[in-house]
Amino acid sequence: MTQNPFTSPTTAPGLSNKAAASILAIARPIFISWEWLRLAYNVCLVMIVLAFTSLSFPEVLLLPEFWVTCVVGAVVSNVCFFIGPIAECYITWLGFSGQLVRWMMFLAGLVFTSITAVVAIGSMASSWLTNPM
Repeated sequence: MTQNPFTSPTTAPGLSNKAAASILAIARPIFISWEWLRLAYNVCLVMIVLAFTSLSFPEVLLLPEFWVTCVVGAVVSNVCFFIGPIAECYITWLGFSGQLVRWMMFLAGLVFTSITAVVAIGSMASSWLTNPM
C-alpha cells in the first residue's frame, strides 16, 4: 500500500520536527523579554509625548483630536514594535548573540519613535491651533 500524496504534511516542507522545536525554543524567551520591554517602551513614549506637549503646546491637551491622535499613534507604534522580537529571533537563529542586539534595536526603535511622535505632535498641534475645528 502506498501513501496518499494528497494528505497534509505534519510539518512545513523542509522543516523537521527538531527544527520546529528549535525555533520555538528560540522564540519563546525572546518574545517574553520583549513584552517586558514593551512596557518600558510605552511608559517612555507617554512621558515624552506628554512632556513635549505640556511644555510646547499645553492648550492642545484639551483637544479631543490630540487624544485620538495619541491612541492611533500608540496602536501603530506597538504594531511596529513587533519588528524587534521578530528580528531578534531571526538574528538568534542565525547564531548571533541576542542580548546586545535586543538593546540596540530597542533603543534605536525608541529614539526613532520618539522623534516621529514629537514631529507629528508638533506639526499637528500647530495646525490644530491655527485652524480650530
